[in-house]
Order: sequence, then structure tokens, then C-alpha cells
Amino acid sequence: MDYKEVANKILGFIFLWTDYTWYKYLAEKPRGYADISRWKIILCRIRGHPNGVRYMNPGGYEPDMRCKDCGEDLG
Repeated sequence: MDYKEVANKILGFIFLWTDYTWYKYLAEKPRGYADISRWKIILCRIRGHPNGVRYMNPGGYEPDMRCKDCGEDLG
């Protein structure tokens, strides 16, 4: 890997972490009813809600659209 590729990766990483919308998303109020702590929601947002949504009906075909981990409304 030459120095240009390394520089591009470093600049891309810096841009990702300095982008205002990323911080705004992490710090915004939880959507819907979420009774879990803010820190758990922030960590779940950073990971991208890895476990997906809940399926609450008996057949499990229609999603509830809340995160399994933090309870935030993803719909």
C-alpha cells in the first residue's frame, strides 16, 4: 500500500468521525418508547442495531419495528 492509499483511508476515517450528522444521530432523543438507558441506546446505534427488530405477533410475520436490544423504534 502506498502513501496515497494510507492518506485516503486516514482522511476518510477522520471525515466519518467529524461529520456532524453522525454525532447528531448518536445524541438525538430515542424514537418511540424506549425505557433503557441512553448509553445502551447510543452503543446500540454505533453497532447499527445488530439483532434487528422484534416479531411480537403469534405467527411472527409482522415486525414490531423496535430494536431487540435497546427498544428504540426503527420504523
